[in-house]
Amino acid sequence: ASHANAFSVVNNPPLVSSYTTSGSEVYRTAAVTLFIEVSDIEDPDENVTITLGYKAPQGSWSSSYISSLWFNSSSQRWQANFTPPISATLGDYDVRVMVTDADDGTSAWSTYSNNLTVLNNAPVFQNYATGADEVLRTSTIVIGVNSTDTEDPETAHTVTMQYRSPSGD
Repeated sequence: ASHANAFSVVNNPPLVSSYTTSGSEVYRTAAVTLFIEVSDIEDPDENVTITLGYKAPQGSWSSSYISSLWFNSSSQRWQANFTPPISATLGDYDVRVMVTDADDGTSAWSTYSNNLTVLNNAPVFQNYATGADEVLRTSTIVIGVNSTDTEDPETAHTVTMQYRSPSGD
């Protein structure tokens, strides 16, 4: 007796076996590297497709801040950069990863909640200049201050100054 179609070969779905980052915090316009390790019985790791996404606080899934996805043959893992722009929402971001093999088998999404924290760059005090080296009591002097910031123009900065007499009082 012969049995036609007695069995069928199925594709084993790939897996996301590991996910890490080069840091848990990133400032706007800076980058953090995402590292993804995968496994698939049928295909070499470099022949799968990685899909990455992130979700900002109160946001929806996106991938526009993710770039340079590539397979690092030295470390045998996938890498990508996460670079939030100046306008990125501050706070904790979720990240998700999915892998697709050469036979279109896909893993489930692996989701990592509150995985990356996007931070505000602090303004930087550059220098100051005074209109004179001395000032008499009841007189005024002009003190100019220069500052920079990645996100905001200098005109948006609030400068707080303190002074102390030579005696320390």
